[in-house]
Amino acid sequence: QPQLVLLQKTLLNIEGLGRELYPDLDLWKTAYPILQEWMTERLSGKKVLQKIREQLPELGESLQVLPQIIQEIMQKASDGRLVMQVTNPELEGLKQSLDQDRHRKFGVSAGAASLIAGSLLIGLNGDTTWLGWVLVGAAVGLFLRYRPKS
Repeated sequence: QPQLVLLQKTLLNIEGLGRELYPDLDLWKTAYPILQEWMTERLSGKKVLQKIREQLPELGESLQVLPQIIQEIMQKASDGRLVMQVTNPELEGLKQSLDQDRHRKFGVSAGAASLIAGSLLIGLNGDTTWLGWVLVGAAVGLFLRYRPKS
């Protein structure tokens, strides 16, 4: 499959260049018979059988141990000891990103609460004005700490 994608990409690049040099060029019409022959050769019954024949010794060895593996899995499952662990680097990255976003939202929310409380204390002009300024300063610190990364 990757080879086919690379081939298609190459043909698109060649077609673009070809159309600049010769605007009436229809590369797909020209290349279709060659591609069809190539695909037929790769996917022919003869090629498939040849590939199976090449992989048969490895398949035979794997099939010999398969019953033992299935029996072990079934035993672990019936004993409640079967543990399946799936690791995926993309999922781990997504989890980290979600954790960072949650942490940032918490910090921004705490900053907003500090700013509101501090503003109210300053606005009241009472004995706690100093605390209001401390809360506003804390809010600014939180906003700076959790500002979006660019």
